[in-house]
Amino acid sequence: MLGNNLAFQQSLLYIQTEVSDLGSTLVWVAGGGFAMVVAIIASLLLKPLPNYSAYWATLWWLPAIAGEIGMVTLPWDRTVPLLACLLLACNTWGMAYIISLGWAASSCAGYTKKLTRSAMFMAAYGVSSIISLQMWKRGGPRYYGTWIRADCYFLGGYRGVPLCHSVDSGSEE
Repeated sequence: MLGNNLAFQQSLLYIQTEVSDLGSTLVWVAGGGFAMVVAIIASLLLKPLPNYSAYWATLWWLPAIAGEIGMVTLPWDRTVPLLACLLLACNTWGMAYIISLGWAASSCAGYTKKLTRSAMFMAAYGVSSIISLQMWKRGGPRYYGTWIRADCYFLGGYRGVPLCHSVDSGSEE
C-alpha cells in the first residue's frame, strides 16, 4: 500500500501538469465517477466468485500499474493522457486495497485471528502511509523513483501468498 498516498498527491500532480483550477475540479469529478463505476463493477464481479480475492485484487492492481507506467513513460506535454493515467492509477488502486482488507479478515476462522489479522493489516497500512509521504518529497515533477518503487513493492507483495482460500474450513489452500 505504498501507493496509497497517491490520492493526496493528485492535486500536486495536477498543478505540475499545468491544469487550470477549473480543469482540476473537472478531473476530480471525472475521477469520482470513474471510482464509482469501478466499485460497482468490482462488487458485481466479486458476487459470483467470492473466494478468489487475490485474483480480484490483482485484477484491480493491473490497471493501476498500467497508469503508473504511463505516468513514467508519457511525455510531460501530453496532459490529457497523463491525467487519464493518473485517474486510472488512483481509482483502481483503492479497489484492490478494499478487496485485500476484506480478504485479510475473511480467510481465517475464529474471532481472535480475524481481529489480529485486521489489526496487523491496518498497522502496516499506517506505517506505509508514513513512508509513502516521504517517497513523494523528492523527484518532482515526474517522480520516477516513486512510481517505480510503488510498482516494485506491489510485485513483491504477493509473492508466496495463497491465491485462493476456503472460508468454510478456515484454512488456506
